[in-house]
Amino acid sequence: MQENLPVIVIGAGPIGLATAAHLRERGLEVLVLEAGDSAGAAIAQWSHIKLFSPWRFNIDAAARRLLETPSEGYAGGWEAPRITKLPTGAELVSEYLQPLAAHPELSPRIRYGHRVAKISRVLADGRGADKARTAHRDEAPFLVRTETPGGPVDLLGRAVVDASGTWNQPSPVGRAGIQAIGEAQARERGFIICGLPDPLGADEQELAGKKLLVLGAGHSAANTVIALGRLQKKFPD
Repeated sequence: MQENLPVIVIGAGPIGLATAAHLRERGLEVLVLEAGDSAGAAIAQWSHIKLFSPWRFNIDAAARRLLETPSEGYAGGWEAPRITKLPTGAELVSEYLQPLAAHPELSPRIRYGHRVAKISRVLADGRGADKARTAHRDEAPFLVRTETPGGPVDLLGRAVVDASGTWNQPSPVGRAGIQAIGEAQARERGFIICGLPDPLGADEQELAGKKLLVLGAGHSAANTVIALGRLQKKFPD
Protein backbone atom coordinates (compact mmCIF):
# COMPACT_ATOMS: atom_id res chain seq x y z
CA MET A 1 0.00 0.00 0.00
CA GLN A 2 2.78 2.42 0.87
CA GLU A 3 4.31 2.18 -2.60
CA ASN A 4 1.15 3.76 -4.00
CA LEU A 5 1.35 6.70 -1.60
CA PRO A 6 3.28 9.91 -2.31
CA VAL A 7 6.27 11.25 -0.46
CA ILE A 8 4.90 14.30 1.34
CA VAL A 9 7.19 17.34 1.29
CA ILE A 10 6.43 20.15 3.71
CA GLY A 11 7.25 23.56 2.23
CA ALA A 12 7.42 24.95 -1.31
CA GLY A 13 10.65 26.84 -0.84
CA PRO A 14 14.07 26.15 -2.41
CA ILE A 15 14.61 22.90 -0.49
CA GLY A 16 11.06 21.61 -0.80
CA LEU A 17 10.82 22.19 -4.55
CA ALA A 18 14.32 20.79 -5.14
CA THR A 19 13.31 17.68 -3.19
CA ALA A 20 10.20 17.36 -5.34
CA ALA A 21 12.29 17.69 -8.51
CA HIS A 22 14.65 14.91 -7.37
CA LEU A 23 11.74 12.63 -6.45
CA ARG A 24 10.02 13.13 -9.79
CA GLU A 25 13.32 12.52 -11.61
CA ARG A 26 13.37 9.12 -9.89
CA GLY A 27 9.79 8.38 -10.85
CA LEU A 28 8.42 8.73 -7.33
CA GLU A 29 5.08 10.39 -6.63
CA VAL A 30 5.27 13.51 -4.47
CA LEU A 31 2.89 15.91 -2.77
CA VAL A 32 4.17 19.33 -1.66
CA LEU A 33 2.27 21.08 1.13
CA GLU A 34 2.78 24.85 1.40
CA ALA A 35 1.25 26.94 4.19
CA GLY A 36 1.40 30.12 2.12
CA ASP A 37 -0.47 30.99 -1.03
CA SER A 38 2.56 30.80 -3.34
CA ALA A 39 5.97 29.21 -3.71
CA GLY A 40 8.63 30.82 -1.55
CA ALA A 41 6.01 32.54 0.63
CA ALA A 42 8.42 32.86 3.57
CA ILE A 43 11.18 34.29 1.35
CA ALA A 44 8.74 36.90 0.06
CA GLN A 45 8.67 38.30 3.59
CA TRP A 46 12.35 39.20 3.32
CA SER A 47 12.36 40.04 -0.38
CA HIS A 48 14.52 43.14 0.22
CA ILE A 49 17.44 41.08 1.56
CA LYS A 50 20.32 40.13 -0.74
CA LEU A 51 21.54 36.55 -0.34
CA PHE A 52 25.09 35.88 0.79
CA SER A 53 25.71 33.22 -1.86
CA PRO A 54 25.63 33.67 -5.67
CA TRP A 55 23.14 32.00 -7.98
CA ARG A 56 25.50 29.09 -8.67
CA PHE A 57 24.88 27.79 -5.14
CA ASN A 58 21.14 28.47 -5.10
CA ILE A 59 19.93 26.48 -8.13
CA ASP A 60 19.50 22.76 -7.55
CA ALA A 61 20.81 20.42 -10.25
CA ALA A 62 17.60 18.40 -10.64
CA ALA A 63 15.52 21.58 -10.63
CA ARG A 64 17.74 23.05 -13.34
CA ARG A 65 17.36 19.94 -15.51
CA LEU A 66 13.60 20.11 -15.07
CA LEU A 67 13.46 23.78 -16.07
CA GLU A 68 15.85 23.52 -19.00
CA THR A 69 14.55 20.31 -20.62
CA PRO A 70 11.50 20.51 -22.91
CA SER A 71 8.85 17.89 -22.16
CA GLU A 72 5.22 17.15 -22.85
CA GLY A 73 3.26 20.28 -22.14
CA TYR A 74 6.42 22.26 -21.46
CA ALA A 75 8.47 24.03 -24.11
CA GLY A 76 11.40 24.83 -21.85
CA GLY A 77 13.21 28.04 -22.53
CA TRP A 78 14.06 28.92 -18.93
CA GLU A 79 17.36 30.80 -18.73
CA ALA A 80 19.37 30.61 -15.55
CA PRO A 81 20.46 33.96 -14.06
CA ARG A 82 24.11 34.96 -14.13
CA ILE A 83 25.73 32.45 -11.77
CA THR A 84 28.03 34.98 -10.08
CA LYS A 85 25.26 37.43 -9.15
CA LEU A 86 23.96 37.69 -5.59
CA PRO A 87 20.16 37.59 -5.85
CA THR A 88 17.71 39.27 -3.53
CA GLY A 89 14.92 37.27 -1.94
CA ALA A 90 12.51 38.75 -4.49
CA GLU A 91 14.72 37.62 -7.38
CA LEU A 92 15.10 34.14 -5.90
CA VAL A 93 11.31 33.82 -5.92
CA SER A 94 10.52 35.42 -9.28
CA GLU A 95 13.41 34.06 -11.33
CA TYR A 96 13.64 30.54 -9.90
CA LEU A 97 10.98 29.36 -7.46
CA GLN A 98 7.92 30.60 -9.30
CA PRO A 99 8.98 29.10 -12.68
CA LEU A 100 9.86 25.84 -10.90
CA ALA A 101 6.52 25.68 -9.07
CA ALA A 102 4.66 26.45 -12.31
CA HIS A 103 6.35 23.60 -14.19
CA PRO A 104 3.71 21.03 -15.29
CA GLU A 105 5.70 18.28 -13.55
CA LEU A 106 5.34 19.97 -10.15
CA SER A 107 2.41 22.37 -10.38
CA PRO A 108 -0.38 19.76 -9.97
CA ARG A 109 1.53 18.22 -7.05
CA ILE A 110 1.64 21.38 -4.91
CA ARG A 111 -1.15 22.29 -2.49
CA TYR A 112 -1.12 25.84 -1.20
CA GLY A 113 -2.85 26.97 1.97
CA HIS A 114 -2.05 23.66 3.66
CA ARG A 115 -0.32 24.23 7.01
CA VAL A 116 0.88 20.99 8.59
CA ALA A 117 -0.34 20.72 12.17
CA LYS A 118 0.32 17.09 13.15
CA ILE A 119 2.20 14.06 11.83
CA SER A 120 1.53 10.52 13.00
CA ARG A 121 1.08 6.96 11.70
CA VAL A 122 -2.03 5.07 10.69
CA LEU A 123 -2.26 1.26 10.72
CA ALA A 124 -3.19 -0.82 7.70
CA ASP A 125 -6.71 -1.39 9.03
CA GLY A 126 -7.26 2.35 9.31
CA ARG A 127 -6.79 2.56 13.07
CA GLY A 128 -4.42 5.14 14.46
CA ALA A 129 -1.16 4.00 16.01
CA ASP A 130 -1.37 5.74 19.38
CA LYS A 131 1.71 7.11 21.09
CA ALA A 132 2.21 3.97 23.17
CA ARG A 133 1.95 1.50 20.28
CA THR A 134 5.19 0.44 18.59
CA ALA A 135 4.29 -2.89 16.95
CA HIS A 136 4.60 -2.53 13.15
CA ARG A 137 4.68 1.22 13.49
CA ASP A 138 7.65 1.51 11.12
CA GLU A 139 5.62 -0.23 8.43
CA ALA A 140 2.59 2.04 8.75
CA PRO A 141 1.96 5.00 6.43
CA PHE A 142 2.32 8.53 7.72
CA LEU A 143 -0.81 10.49 8.55
CA VAL A 144 -0.34 14.23 7.97
CA ARG A 145 -3.01 16.56 9.29
CA THR A 146 -3.16 19.96 7.63
CA GLU A 147 -5.05 23.14 8.44
CA THR A 148 -6.67 24.66 5.36
CA PRO A 149 -9.12 27.53 4.78
CA GLY A 150 -11.83 24.87 4.38
CA GLY A 151 -10.95 23.04 7.60
CA PRO A 152 -8.65 20.17 8.60
CA VAL A 153 -7.51 17.76 5.87
CA ASP A 154 -5.78 14.43 6.56
CA LEU A 155 -3.33 13.07 3.99
CA LEU A 156 -1.42 9.79 3.79
CA GLY A 157 2.19 9.46 2.69
CA ARG A 158 4.90 6.79 2.44
CA ALA A 159 7.45 9.24 3.85
CA VAL A 160 7.59 12.85 5.02
CA VAL A 161 10.31 15.41 4.27
CA ASP A 162 10.20 18.54 6.43
CA ALA A 163 11.51 21.46 4.38
CA SER A 164 9.48 24.10 6.19
CA GLY A 165 12.55 25.96 7.43
CA THR A 166 12.92 28.10 10.55
CA TRP A 167 11.42 31.44 9.43
CA ASN A 168 8.51 31.25 11.87
CA GLN A 169 10.61 29.59 14.57
CA PRO A 170 13.22 32.16 15.63
CA SER A 171 15.93 31.39 18.14
CA PRO A 172 15.06 32.41 21.72
CA VAL A 173 16.62 35.51 23.21
CA GLY A 174 17.41 33.59 26.38
CA ARG A 175 20.47 31.46 26.88
CA ALA A 176 20.67 27.66 26.56
CA GLY A 177 18.05 27.62 23.81
CA ILE A 178 15.11 28.57 26.02
CA GLN A 179 13.13 31.79 26.23
CA ALA A 180 14.25 34.42 28.71
CA ILE A 181 11.89 35.35 31.53
CA GLY A 182 9.33 37.72 30.08
CA GLU A 183 10.39 37.06 26.48
CA ALA A 184 7.02 35.70 25.33
CA GLN A 185 5.23 38.76 26.67
CA ALA A 186 7.80 41.07 25.07
CA ARG A 187 7.24 39.43 21.69
CA GLU A 188 3.47 39.75 22.05
CA ARG A 189 3.80 43.47 22.82
CA GLY A 190 6.11 44.08 19.87
CA PHE A 191 9.24 44.89 21.88
CA ILE A 192 11.08 42.03 20.15
CA ILE A 193 10.93 41.93 16.35
CA CYS A 194 11.83 38.62 14.71
CA GLY A 195 12.92 37.99 11.17
CA LEU A 196 14.66 40.47 8.91
CA PRO A 197 13.23 43.98 9.22
CA ASP A 198 13.41 46.52 6.40
CA PRO A 199 14.67 49.67 8.16
CA LEU A 200 14.96 51.64 4.93
CA GLY A 201 11.61 50.51 3.58
CA ALA A 202 8.49 49.02 5.08
CA ASP A 203 9.70 49.26 8.70
CA GLU A 204 11.20 52.76 8.54
CA GLN A 205 8.54 54.56 10.59
CA GLU A 206 8.30 51.70 13.08
CA LEU A 207 12.03 51.80 13.86
CA ALA A 208 12.88 55.48 13.48
CA GLY A 209 13.36 57.44 16.70
CA LYS A 210 13.88 54.39 18.89
CA LYS A 211 16.79 52.90 20.78
CA LEU A 212 17.37 49.49 19.23
CA LEU A 213 19.31 46.40 20.28
CA VAL A 214 20.33 43.92 17.58
CA LEU A 215 20.68 40.35 18.84
CA GLY A 216 22.96 38.13 16.76
CA ALA A 217 26.31 38.48 15.04
CA GLY A 218 25.81 36.79 11.67
CA HIS A 219 25.40 38.23 8.18
CA SER A 220 21.76 39.15 8.75
CA ALA A 221 22.61 41.01 11.95
CA ALA A 222 25.48 42.84 10.22
CA ASN A 223 23.29 43.92 7.33
CA THR A 224 20.58 45.05 9.77
CA VAL A 225 23.13 47.16 11.68
CA ILE A 226 24.30 48.77 8.42
CA ALA A 227 20.72 49.55 7.43
CA LEU A 228 19.99 50.97 10.88
CA GLY A 229 23.08 53.17 10.57
CA ARG A 230 21.66 54.64 7.36
CA LEU A 231 18.30 55.06 9.07
CA GLN A 232 20.00 56.97 11.90
CA LYS A 233 21.56 59.37 9.39
CA LYS A 234 18.09 60.03 7.98
CA PHE A 235 16.58 60.45 11.46
CA PRO A 236 19.44 61.78 13.67
CA ASP A 237 17.29 61.74 16.82
